[in-house]
Amino acid sequence: GNWSNDVIWGNDDFGLKPYDSLAWAKSHGVAPANTAEALLDLFLDADGGARAREAVLRTGKDGKADGLRKALQLIVHCPENQLA
Repeated sequence: GNWSNDVIWGNDDFGLKPYDSLAWAKSHGVAPANTAEALLDLFLDADGGARAREAVLRTGKDGKADGLRKALQLIVHCPENQLA
């Protein structure tokens, strides 16, 4: 979990910059407002469960960098993602 958080939020001690979900979305032709859903589909496919899916979409709905990082953090901590 800590490693995932460092990759998502960055860690100066390891020279890691925060993950840029907006750059990923742009390179894949995904609108910022749809990025959380695209990340859900990428990491969890249809296995995320309704409750987890709702939390991720609510968290990343603004399409801003920090909201998308929070959404991605929720995704990578879902048991369905860890078992994939």
